[in-house]
Amino acid sequence: MHMRNWIIIGVIALITAIAFFAGVFVADRFNIFSNEYSDRALSEGDHIDRSDQIVTDERVQLELPKALSAISSPLVVSGMARGSWYFEATFPIMLVDWDGRIIASHYAEAKQDWMTNDFVPFSGLLEFTSPVEGLHDAPDFMHRGTLIIQRSNASGLPEHDAAVEIPIWFE
Repeated sequence: MHMRNWIIIGVIALITAIAFFAGVFVADRFNIFSNEYSDRALSEGDHIDRSDQIVTDERVQLELPKALSAISSPLVVSGMARGSWYFEATFPIMLVDWDGRIIASHYAEAKQDWMTNDFVPFSGLLEFTSPVEGLHDAPDFMHRGTLIIQRSNASGLPEHDAAVEIPIWFE
Protein backbone atom coordinates (compact mmCIF):
# COMPACT_ATOMS: atom_id res chain seq x y z
CA MET A 1 0.00 0.00 0.00
CA HIS A 2 1.04 3.52 -0.58
CA MET A 3 1.75 5.84 2.30
CA ARG A 4 -1.30 7.91 1.32
CA ASN A 5 -3.61 4.90 1.86
CA TRP A 6 -2.15 4.27 5.34
CA ILE A 7 -2.76 7.89 6.28
CA ILE A 8 -6.38 7.68 5.15
CA ILE A 9 -6.91 4.45 7.11
CA GLY A 10 -5.31 6.04 10.20
CA VAL A 11 -7.55 9.12 10.00
CA ILE A 12 -10.67 6.97 9.61
CA ALA A 13 -9.63 4.84 12.63
CA LEU A 14 -9.03 7.98 14.72
CA ILE A 15 -12.41 9.47 13.82
CA THR A 16 -14.13 6.16 14.61
CA ALA A 17 -12.42 5.96 18.02
CA ILE A 18 -13.36 9.54 18.91
CA ALA A 19 -17.00 8.96 17.89
CA PHE A 20 -17.15 5.75 19.93
CA PHE A 21 -15.77 7.30 23.12
CA ALA A 22 -17.96 10.40 22.75
CA GLY A 23 -21.00 8.11 22.45
CA VAL A 24 -19.97 6.13 25.54
CA PHE A 25 -19.56 9.37 27.53
CA VAL A 26 -23.01 10.69 26.55
CA ALA A 27 -24.67 7.32 27.18
CA ASP A 28 -22.99 7.05 30.60
CA ARG A 29 -23.81 10.61 31.65
CA PHE A 30 -27.51 10.37 30.85
CA ASN A 31 -27.86 6.60 31.10
CA ILE A 32 -29.84 6.68 27.85
CA PHE A 33 -30.05 2.91 27.56
CA SER A 34 -32.27 2.65 30.64
CA ASN A 35 -34.40 5.77 29.95
CA GLU A 36 -33.32 7.22 33.28
CA TYR A 37 -30.88 9.95 34.29
CA SER A 38 -27.79 8.89 36.18
CA ASP A 39 -26.56 10.58 39.34
CA ARG A 40 -23.87 12.30 37.25
CA ALA A 41 -26.60 14.26 35.45
CA LEU A 42 -27.14 16.17 38.67
CA SER A 43 -24.90 19.05 39.65
CA GLU A 44 -21.59 18.03 41.18
CA GLY A 45 -21.98 17.46 44.90
CA ASP A 46 -25.65 16.50 44.68
CA HIS A 47 -26.95 13.18 45.92
CA ILE A 48 -30.16 11.27 45.30
CA ASP A 49 -31.41 9.29 48.25
CA ARG A 50 -32.86 6.34 46.31
CA SER A 51 -35.29 5.45 49.11
CA ASP A 52 -37.55 8.38 48.26
CA GLN A 53 -35.68 10.30 45.53
CA ILE A 54 -34.98 13.36 47.72
CA VAL A 55 -32.17 15.54 46.39
CA THR A 56 -29.84 16.80 49.09
CA ASP A 57 -26.86 19.06 48.76
CA GLU A 58 -24.70 21.13 51.09
CA ARG A 59 -26.67 24.16 49.88
CA VAL A 60 -30.18 22.92 49.04
CA GLN A 61 -32.45 20.16 50.35
CA LEU A 62 -35.40 19.62 48.02
CA GLU A 63 -38.55 18.02 49.42
CA LEU A 64 -40.87 18.49 46.41
CA PRO A 65 -40.77 17.44 43.67
CA LYS A 66 -38.85 14.21 44.14
CA ALA A 67 -36.06 13.57 41.66
CA LEU A 68 -37.17 11.54 38.64
CA SER A 69 -40.85 11.95 39.56
CA ALA A 70 -43.60 12.63 37.02
CA ILE A 71 -44.84 16.21 37.36
CA SER A 72 -47.76 18.28 36.12
CA SER A 73 -48.84 21.90 36.40
CA PRO A 74 -49.04 23.63 38.80
CA LEU A 75 -45.81 22.35 40.32
CA VAL A 76 -45.14 23.01 44.01
CA VAL A 77 -41.41 23.34 44.72
CA SER A 78 -40.42 23.20 48.39
CA GLY A 79 -37.47 22.42 50.59
CA MET A 80 -34.71 24.20 52.45
CA ALA A 81 -31.77 26.28 51.22
CA ARG A 82 -28.89 28.01 52.94
CA GLY A 83 -29.52 31.68 53.68
CA SER A 84 -26.72 32.60 51.28
CA TRP A 85 -28.87 31.35 48.37
CA TYR A 86 -31.46 34.07 48.95
CA PHE A 87 -31.48 37.73 48.04
CA GLU A 88 -34.36 39.73 49.48
CA ALA A 89 -35.85 36.39 50.63
CA THR A 90 -36.11 34.88 47.12
CA PHE A 91 -34.15 32.90 44.54
CA PRO A 92 -35.03 31.84 40.98
CA ILE A 93 -36.48 28.46 40.06
CA MET A 94 -37.11 27.30 36.52
CA LEU A 95 -38.27 24.32 34.57
CA VAL A 96 -36.70 23.31 31.25
CA ASP A 97 -37.71 20.66 28.76
CA TRP A 98 -35.51 17.90 27.33
CA ASP A 99 -33.92 20.36 24.91
CA GLY A 100 -33.10 22.97 27.58
CA ARG A 101 -35.91 25.37 26.63
CA ILE A 102 -37.30 27.27 29.59
CA ILE A 103 -40.99 26.46 29.95
CA ALA A 104 -41.58 28.07 33.35
CA SER A 105 -39.71 30.36 35.72
CA HIS A 106 -40.55 32.10 38.94
CA TYR A 107 -39.12 32.65 42.41
CA ALA A 108 -39.05 30.53 45.53
CA GLU A 109 -39.69 32.50 48.69
CA ALA A 110 -38.20 32.06 52.16
CA LYS A 111 -40.71 31.02 54.81
CA GLN A 112 -38.54 32.28 57.69
CA ASP A 113 -35.78 34.83 58.27
CA TRP A 114 -33.25 34.26 55.46
CA MET A 115 -30.42 36.36 56.96
CA THR A 116 -28.51 33.33 58.25
CA ASN A 117 -26.04 30.68 57.09
CA ASP A 118 -28.42 27.95 58.27
CA PHE A 119 -31.04 26.17 56.18
CA VAL A 120 -34.20 28.21 55.61
CA PRO A 121 -37.49 26.65 54.37
CA PHE A 122 -38.75 27.83 50.98
CA SER A 123 -41.63 27.23 48.60
CA GLY A 124 -42.52 28.26 45.10
CA LEU A 125 -45.06 27.48 42.41
CA LEU A 126 -44.45 26.94 38.70
CA GLU A 127 -47.33 26.94 36.24
CA PHE A 128 -46.57 25.55 32.78
CA THR A 129 -47.86 23.73 29.76
CA SER A 130 -46.31 20.28 29.49
CA PRO A 131 -44.16 19.89 26.38
CA VAL A 132 -45.88 16.53 25.74
CA GLU A 133 -49.43 17.83 26.24
CA GLY A 134 -51.58 16.75 23.34
CA LEU A 135 -48.87 14.51 21.88
CA HIS A 136 -49.94 10.90 21.69
CA ASP A 137 -47.12 8.37 21.87
CA ALA A 138 -44.44 11.03 22.45
CA PRO A 139 -40.99 9.42 22.63
CA ASP A 140 -39.51 8.94 26.11
CA PHE A 141 -36.87 11.63 25.65
CA MET A 142 -39.58 14.27 25.23
CA HIS A 143 -40.91 13.47 28.71
CA ARG A 144 -37.56 14.37 30.33
CA GLY A 145 -36.96 17.74 31.90
CA THR A 146 -35.02 19.49 34.60
CA LEU A 147 -36.00 21.63 37.56
CA ILE A 148 -33.27 24.21 38.19
CA ILE A 149 -32.89 25.84 41.58
CA GLN A 150 -30.60 28.80 41.13
CA ARG A 151 -28.77 30.85 43.72
CA SER A 152 -29.71 34.53 43.77
CA ASN A 153 -26.70 36.43 42.55
CA ALA A 154 -27.31 40.12 43.13
CA SER A 155 -23.68 40.92 42.27
CA GLY A 156 -23.90 39.35 38.81
CA LEU A 157 -20.36 38.01 39.25
CA PRO A 158 -19.94 34.53 37.74
CA GLU A 159 -17.99 33.24 40.75
CA HIS A 160 -21.18 33.64 42.82
CA ASP A 161 -23.36 31.65 40.39
CA ALA A 162 -24.60 28.27 41.59
CA ALA A 163 -27.46 25.95 40.74
CA VAL A 164 -28.84 22.55 41.60
CA GLU A 165 -30.48 20.59 38.75
CA ILE A 166 -33.11 17.96 39.44
CA PRO A 167 -34.18 15.58 36.67
CA ILE A 168 -37.95 15.15 36.34
CA TRP A 169 -40.48 13.57 33.96
CA PHE A 170 -43.44 15.36 32.39
CA GLU A 171 -46.73 13.46 32.69
